[in-house]
Amino acid sequence: MKKQKCLEEIFVVGILIILCIYVFLTAGGFKGTSSLFPRIVSALTAILCFLQLGASVRSLRSLQNTQEEPVGSGRSFLLASASLVIYAALIFLLGYYTATLLYLCASIYLFGYRKKLVIVLVSTGMIGFIYGLFHLLMYINMPKGLLF
Repeated sequence: MKKQKCLEEIFVVGILIILCIYVFLTAGGFKGTSSLFPRIVSALTAILCFLQLGASVRSLRSLQNTQEEPVGSGRSFLLASASLVIYAALIFLLGYYTATLLYLCASIYLFGYRKKLVIVLVSTGMIGFIYGLFHLLMYINMPKGLLF
């Protein structure tokens, strides 16, 4: 199971690196300084992906001589897929910021972290960062919901 998880991480990180390179190269064709933000984000994401790739490869090498465990049921994948569908519906109903706050709190809790105060603080901090970046810095309004 752990070996398979490491291989899956390496595959996903490889895809993300390719995507970052694509975004970086595509953003070069934008006019003026509009290419700056996508290029910075894609470069920073690529750096983080390379760090994760190194960690995954080291982890895989350390597991080479261990015995393989049976594969799980895929419950996490189904849970993540269902939560994304619910999140999209909540954006439509509650608006981006409220839905994202609920989604982050629920996702962090459902995938194993149990300290509720930390979950709320991290989720609120992330929403504050997104609000500051998009609304205050770039003047982009996020979707408002039907109820708010």
